[in-house]
Amino acid sequence: MKTRLLSSTAVTGWAAAWLLAAFLAMPGCHRAVPAPQSVGVTTAHAESWRGGDDYAKVTYPVVVGGVDAARLNPVIQRWIGARCPIPAENAPQPSSAAACVAAFSTACATLKHKYEDAGAQPFGCTLDANTEIKLDAAGLLGVAYTTYSYTGGAHGSTVVSYLNLDLASGRVLTLKDFLNAPDAARLSSALESAVRANRHIPADQSLKQAGFFVDRLPVPDTVLALPRGLLFTYQSYDVAPYVLGQPHGLVPYSALNGMIRAEGVLLRLRTLEKP
Repeated sequence: MKTRLLSSTAVTGWAAAWLLAAFLAMPGCHRAVPAPQSVGVTTAHAESWRGGDDYAKVTYPVVVGGVDAARLNPVIQRWIGARCPIPAENAPQPSSAAACVAAFSTACATLKHKYEDAGAQPFGCTLDANTEIKLDAAGLLGVAYTTYSYTGGAHGSTVVSYLNLDLASGRVLTLKDFLNAPDAARLSSALESAVRANRHIPADQSLKQAGFFVDRLPVPDTVLALPRGLLFTYQSYDVAPYVLGQPHGLVPYSALNGMIRAEGVLLRLRTLEKP
């Protein structure tokens, strides 16, 4: 009878495969589930309230279907609630869109009674919050959230917020998650170039001559990661008068070379950039 001998290479390979199978079979040892690169999102959900001349509406993003919805929607709701413009001092911050509408309506009624008791002209309160999905790719959900509120006075207030939501961790990302400690002068220069291009301000005109409060722009906290670069936005009165709205500019990634985090989401996002 002939005996077949296995080569040392075959024995080694078989042993490695057996050890790997045994390891994966151990309790708690499972193959990692790939992080989602995108999720289904809708903005067809709104909470509204109307009483006389008063109106409040909050439209917010909703992840639809699967475990991602149960994991990410509470994060989105808390983020929306934290940006509720409640016209009351020391009011608790709402934790959802519905709570925002309720809190705004309650604070509005109290404020109107106070003003009317003081002899002020009657006015209607308004809250109009809208959502636009800017990105759902490369493991990142990008949302532009704009709120307009009016609670008396010469004019209302518009605030722009950006949500950068990491789909794998469920964390809300900020500028420090995108960039290493940036060169402030270089980033400010890139911001100025982007704002000038957006506003069509000629090179021989200073920002102050164009109506801004400053000639050197600070780096705002309001930033949105997009495939072509980082979109920065200033709120009303940050760097310019109300009439100029919210100045903004898209800083291309080429202007951020050397500042982008090596392990950050921007490296994945840049692969989506079209020539």
